[in-house]
Amino acid sequence: MVGSACARELAHAGLEVTVVDPGGTFGQGWQAAAGLLSPQVETGENNPLLEIGLAGREYYVTRREELEEVSGAALGLELGGITNLAFNETQADHLKEIVAWQRQHGLYCNWLSPEEVETQWPWLARTAGALFAPADGSVDPNRLVQ
Repeated sequence: MVGSACARELAHAGLEVTVVDPGGTFGQGWQAAAGLLSPQVETGENNPLLEIGLAGREYYVTRREELEEVSGAALGLELGGITNLAFNETQADHLKEIVAWQRQHGLYCNWLSPEEVETQWPWLARTAGALFAPADGSVDPNRLVQ
């Protein structure tokens, strides 16, 4: 997916691009990625992958309409938020630090108490709380690659 997105942007910038597809499933990491756009729950403080992930998420948000129009297919973009659960106090303390850091840096991020997690998802095992990133989500990788 990243290679296709880069090729598309380079072509739109006026460069000549060749995409080589070896066929088969070798080298197709997108099949294992599940289409997650979850930089806020997957990275911590001062992690350069956070900026890259935020840019990737924003790419799909800002280009969704254009990509769907050109391809004739829905991307399956869902931005309903993603949760990172803590199952003990050590994990909870770590996630609370991430929430505080993200808020200080202007990112929308919440801490959910164990009771809030249980109310939202009663079928889950008891937790010590959760980081909730409302802007995170996913795309359908199969639709996106097609």
